[in-house]
Amino acid sequence: ALIETQARAGSRILYLNRCVGGCVIEPGFEDSRTNHSSILERTANMSEWEHGDEGWLEMLSCVRGLYAPFDVLVTDVDPGMEPHFEAIVAGSPPEAGFFGAGGVSPFTCGVIENAITFTLPAIYTSMTQICNVVGQESAHAFGLDHEMECADPLTYLGGCPIKAFQNVDAPCGEFAERECSCGGSTQNSFVTIESIFGPGIVPTVEILEPSPEAEVGLAFAIRAQATDDLQTTRSELWIDGVLRDQLDAEPFAYRAPRTLSPGIHDVEVRVFDDRDQYGSQHVQVVQEPCARTLDCDFAFVCVGGQCVLGPGNQGGLGASCEGSEECDSTQCATDHRGGFCSTSCQLDQNSCPSGFACTNTVDEELVCIPDPGPPSGGFCSGSGGSSSAGWALLLLLWALCGTRSQHVKRRNRGSQS
Repeated sequence: ALIETQARAGSRILYLNRCVGGCVIEPGFEDSRTNHSSILERTANMSEWEHGDEGWLEMLSCVRGLYAPFDVLVTDVDPGMEPHFEAIVAGSPPEAGFFGAGGVSPFTCGVIENAITFTLPAIYTSMTQICNVVGQESAHAFGLDHEMECADPLTYLGGCPIKAFQNVDAPCGEFAERECSCGGSTQNSFVTIESIFGPGIVPTVEILEPSPEAEVGLAFAIRAQATDDLQTTRSELWIDGVLRDQLDAEPFAYRAPRTLSPGIHDVEVRVFDDRDQYGSQHVQVVQEPCARTLDCDFAFVCVGGQCVLGPGNQGGLGASCEGSEECDSTQCATDHRGGFCSTSCQLDQNSCPSGFACTNTVDEELVCIPDPGPPSGGFCSGSGGSSSAGWALLLLLWALCGTRSQHVKRRNRGSQS
């Protein structure tokens, strides 16, 4: 028999139940709050999710992504007696009496309030595939049919593992087009779900510190706040398009890395909600250079106004390298001795730390590399007497040796930030 439904859902909660310790679902009128399902012919004793915590989090994140465009809270925390849609994601087909099925759902031409759907992960190994089955079965409880659109969770067609509810008018059917069960020849899953729940609302983010165009010192403070229609869950700090840090709870307060180069930087804070949607805000700031090594973190040295990982550390200044990816500074320079992690410098007596020399690369860029010292042996090691001829010889040797300019090769220079 068809179940009485309404066009707009009374709940915005989709509860994914991993059945920790097992679940008992009884036959009866559809009610997720009391664990009754209209599609069961007998009591179902469902064993718990068998793919571990890491697999669960991967699958949960994927389902949140499917429903992120809509005002739906996808959670794995039991809402208890609060109205909710429930997806059992546990057990095997025989346990529920659904032999040969990977997922089962009640269906009618509309929303089934407090519906329970079943996804049976024991027969799957891919978390993405399980996620797509959850998407299909849960959407059936909202009145959506199968469709001939490979990229939509409501399809049986293969070849599109990464799916999303598609904003297209897709023909209904399993492996061949047919009339849709609720009328017409096509359906639009995106528009239908949005009409049931409404569009998702992303968090509104405000960066409190620093202010736009601010001149900031090393390890400058970053503070942000956010508001959302539901609950904010975590935040991320991005600088110049690179993820630098993240927090799982408020307050959203960060420190910028001391290794940022002097100059202009784009600072972005992203705040996520329970649907794993995020809002963000950007500010641009001007990073001041370091003035001395004491300005930098432990094990770092100040070179050219930037804190770089110092000598004696893996990937630090002077470490052996064959490519820039091996160096914390993303610069690898070579001379006749081999490759060394380096950083840019100026022709200044104090530009490089002790034991390093500021040397030209073949591209005429100045970098700090281990100081090779004066060459030993050969004509440059000769000594002169007190005669004018001896002094002339010494001056010639000084001209030949003292004005030498060593060139090194720069390897695979990476971007600095």
